[in-house]
Amino acid sequence: MKTFCPHCMDDTTCEVKDLKEVREIRGENFTTITPVVICKSCGNDFNNAAYPERSIPMAFQMYRERHHLMHPEEVYQARVKKNFSFKELADLSEIFPERLRMIEQGALITKEEDASLRRVLI
Repeated sequence: MKTFCPHCMDDTTCEVKDLKEVREIRGENFTTITPVVICKSCGNDFNNAAYPERSIPMAFQMYRERHHLMHPEEVYQARVKKNFSFKELADLSEIFPERLRMIEQGALITKEEDASLRRVLI
């Protein structure tokens, strides 16, 4: 495929390969395999709109599953189901509204935040 290489600063022939990465999340290692674009001219790998960086969100997902933490979509769905505004849930769970928004958008939740949200939402 031909695409723009940010290293060569030109449209070049590229290929997509799976990249195995080890991501450290809160002191634990998680191995992810994600597709990246590799420029055949310079050999550098990069992400583009068709292949955005996904290894960190994947590692976060693995961490949540390993530690049985709520997923962002779970928090959002439970809040909507209970008909809570951000402010209401923030007040009840004692989590700042800005932090709650970050959690719903994919930020990694702490065990304490998870416990607070479960107490209110489940």
